[in-house]
Amino acid sequence: MRLFAYRFGYSELVIEGDRGVWRGVAFRYEIRGSRIYGSVNHGGSLYGFVHTGLVEQEFGVNFGLENGRDFADSIAISVLLPLGVKLHIPALGSQVPAIEPNAEIGIERYHWRVSVEAGARVFADGGMTQLRARLSASTRLKANINLSGLIFLVRSVRLRRTLSPIDISERADIILAGLRVEYAFRDNYAGYVEYDYDIAGEAGHARERIDFGVTYRY
Repeated sequence: MRLFAYRFGYSELVIEGDRGVWRGVAFRYEIRGSRIYGSVNHGGSLYGFVHTGLVEQEFGVNFGLENGRDFADSIAISVLLPLGVKLHIPALGSQVPAIEPNAEIGIERYHWRVSVEAGARVFADGGMTQLRARLSASTRLKANINLSGLIFLVRSVRLRRTLSPIDISERADIILAGLRVEYAFRDNYAGYVEYDYDIAGEAGHARERIDFGVTYRY
């Protein structure tokens, strides 16, 4: 019997942040829940589906190396814990734990801030590893309005000849571009709207999406 999902979308709630715990050391977290909806053709009959629940949760530590007036760099290591329901098709997030080491540098020049982050996501089952890089640049349009753009790249490396269905679900080869506008309501409160679009490659998520949220700096 063949199960073929030909259309789906998703919405996601993300709570993320960094908290300094020692000089130059910060604890970071990303807590995510997702709702996937769409249609499947099951044995010639069309069915709709909705799956809601937790996906992989990320916890890590960031170590600052240098923090100057116009330059900063750091290294970090995070652990991803899969909490999505495995019986759902499509599944809610990754089904395998992973470790993600990365390095980041940031430069500020002439009202521009540029950051580069690069690392890898190594899955515990040893079938696939993702090489990941992110380039972002931002500038202040007015006293309380920031404009930023980003380029995000993922390249999957196959580590064994025969891949399981879970290994295949971990594959992502994309180039994503995004644009964000952030409005500061107060010194420590801001709201933002972001538009992302996969300009090349493919992965198991929506090709284009809109993010909006609120940031709080403490």
